[in-house]
Amino acid sequence: MDIADAIKSIGEALTSLFNWLRTNKEEQSATQIIKELKKLEKAVNAAEKMFNIFFQYFEKLSDEDKKEIEKLLEKFQENN
Repeated sequence: MDIADAIKSIGEALTSLFNWLRTNKEEQSATQIIKELKKLEKAVNAAEKMFNIFFQYFEKLSDEDKKEIEKLLEKFQENN
């Protein structure tokens, strides 16, 4: 093996390493996104349960509070 082949081999090895590092980072990012989405799903499920309990007492609220809650609920549903 001559020097040119050795340099070429080192270059190919470095290219492979950088490709692996990039792919590994992309996989870690995807894994992190999935974890965050699962946490968000749990939070939304808890919020829905809280809404169900809360709405048992909805009629006792002032009209102003009812309107505000209705707006917030609509926003919640649009984004859920």
